[in-house]
Amino acid sequence: MMNELNDIAGQHEMIAENLVTQIISDLTQLILSLRQDRKRVRPTLILICLFIFYLGLRSQPHAQIDSRGVAVDDSRDFSRVR
Repeated sequence: MMNELNDIAGQHEMIAENLVTQIISDLTQLILSLRQDRKRVRPTLILICLFIFYLGLRSQPHAQIDSRGVAVDDSRDFSRVR
């Protein structure tokens, strides 16, 4: 009976080790695939953001842009009013 229990425990350990190895392999492949996708998509995302920014600038032709790239609203500047 103890021999059978040891055999079952050994089989259980082998199955667990094989599963861990397979999971690590699958995760490694998935991570590499995600990294490649991110590198492929990043330039497109940057172009989309720049295009949206450009469209925003076109909709405000007389707006001033500060150093952060944000349109400055002069209508609320009360320092000039006396």
